[in-house]
Amino acid sequence: NFQPRVELKVLVATDAKAAAISGSFAAATATIIGDLSLRGQGRHTPTKLFGGPVLCVASLAINNDNNNQTCNLDNNKSFQSSDGMAYFYSHTPYSSDGGTYKGSSSSFTSVGPPLPYPDLVTWDDDGRVCALFVGRRIAIYVCNPPDFTLAGTALLGASNEVDATVLSAKFLHGTLFCCTRSTVQCVFLGDMKMDDTDSSNQHIAINFEVDGQILASPSLSLSFGVEQSSSFEKRHASLILNHPSIIAYFHGSLLISTVSGLKAISLSNPLVRIGTLLSAGFHERAKQWFHSVPRIHHESLAIFLERRGVPDMALQLPGLSLETLVDFCLRFGFTDFLENLIETHGIDALRRIDGYHYDLDNSSNSTHGYGILVSIGTYLLSQGKAELVRRITTECMASDEGSKREAFLLAGLLLAVDRSDAKRLVKRAVARRPVNNLNVSEEYSESRTPHSSWSIGTYVRNNLLD
Repeated sequence: NFQPRVELKVLVATDAKAAAISGSFAAATATIIGDLSLRGQGRHTPTKLFGGPVLCVASLAINNDNNNQTCNLDNNKSFQSSDGMAYFYSHTPYSSDGGTYKGSSSSFTSVGPPLPYPDLVTWDDDGRVCALFVGRRIAIYVCNPPDFTLAGTALLGASNEVDATVLSAKFLHGTLFCCTRSTVQCVFLGDMKMDDTDSSNQHIAINFEVDGQILASPSLSLSFGVEQSSSFEKRHASLILNHPSIIAYFHGSLLISTVSGLKAISLSNPLVRIGTLLSAGFHERAKQWFHSVPRIHHESLAIFLERRGVPDMALQLPGLSLETLVDFCLRFGFTDFLENLIETHGIDALRRIDGYHYDLDNSSNSTHGYGILVSIGTYLLSQGKAELVRRITTECMASDEGSKREAFLLAGLLLAVDRSDAKRLVKRAVARRPVNNLNVSEEYSESRTPHSSWSIGTYVRNNLLD
């Protein structure tokens, strides 16, 4: 009986002189290098092959009824489709000498865990990104030889589509476009940047998230935008599609083929243009579309840019709140921009970001935890900005009595940098506030001092300071 297997061949360039003598005009000939050693061989038989920089072999489980270990490919009952699986197989780079291939099938090894039986596997033109479709799930992998890494997943088709199955998929300039029987969607990735930390082996830095977006569907019930935000209420194109297939870009539109003929889906929506331009690496051209997004949606656009791996571009959006700007600076290390925010807006504006305020006169209403200024000070100290933290500490003490606890915490952090100067700031932070009303008795003023409810401040002032 025939035993299914995967036979590997390599194209070897034909010598020009030998071709002239033999009269052959073939540019290359195929040479068998052996059979691929499959995982699960004997229990699963290969049924699908998806080529690319990393070979994908899909197989189905053999039905062992009547102890028959052989497989009849013409009999669908011999397989259990629910028991299907797939493996990726990668190979070490081969060397050639005079057109002779020196590799073998043994150089191919499986990469990663077993995956569900795929409906389709497609690669981008550069062989760096792979999309694997399994039912309604799209898995995006990045090929960093010898690594093969999952970058993220997205859902296939519209949420109200029944039994969505991929029919066509193609990478166009870094963005994945795919079709089901009645919908067309795109999957935004990000700019594929090379990590130059290892000069001998450059890898692609995966600094983006994956987002799927419907472009065309018979229904208009879906909103347009990133999954994390409902601020974008643009609607996708309403088209009656019958088995669409992706062809190419054409004058700012996505050209698709359907049973009824060719159709063009406009890609003029700002979010689609920004996402596709970023995926293609055209950052400056993407910035030109920022003005097309209303300011009320800039917070959502900032999230979209962050997920594309370009949070620095979000800092240029004029509609962002001060809170969002500070958040981006702290999380992504934009130290210079954060310094400019402090100089431009001042300490009081920063303290109003989250309504944070220490009410030292009424401990029952005081806020517990650390405020935004303490978070900023901690970050700035980690960046070697001790002088700026000292200035913030001084301004906190000069602002109001409620800011002295923040000044005390910042001064405590400064002890690790300049102990003598920081100790002086701690003394100022925990010092008693002078009593202006001369008619108030000393006993009453001590009980009503704002630091009487601040046990730590009182303890430091009475026991730890000279």
